[in-house]
Amino acid sequence: MSKRCTTDNAIMVDPRNVDELADGVIRLLTDAALRQSYGRKGRETAGHFSRDKVGEEWERVMHTVANSRGRHPF
Repeated sequence: MSKRCTTDNAIMVDPRNVDELADGVIRLLTDAALRQSYGRKGRETAGHFSRDKVGEEWERVMHTVANSRGRHPF
């Protein structure tokens, strides 16, 4: 899977930096357009993680690993 969090769908901050975290929260609270944009993009991103999609990806990885070792798990 590709990287899902980018600067166009998340405010990237150092999670250990209280000031950066606070600034990020304040930015979301005060910028309605940004909130709406990130909300929309977040729902789109969440669609990549449905139970079916994650299960299919997991099965593909398991087949790849098993086939690389000459085994067939399923």
